[in-house]
Amino acid sequence: MSEKYPVATREDHDDFCVNEKWELVRGAQGKPVKHHRTYELTLWDGRILRTRISRPVDRTGYAASMWAHILREQLEVTADAFW
Repeated sequence: MSEKYPVATREDHDDFCVNEKWELVRGAQGKPVKHHRTYELTLWDGRILRTRISRPVDRTGYAASMWAHILREQLEVTADAFW
């Protein structure tokens, strides 16, 4: 990852989803999914993006390759847009 940005954490990932108004996915009984915190965002073109954050949501940092995957495949944003 670029030295321009700090190492992204699970907490940064969660804060992004909350700030960008992603919806927390609920299970069949209406409670949040327990294994991961899972969010969805419906885009203007009808596609639904989904991202999962392993618990606990804390300051644990992501490996650079994992974070690049999350940005590209799940959030569909650049590092500039994320930070």
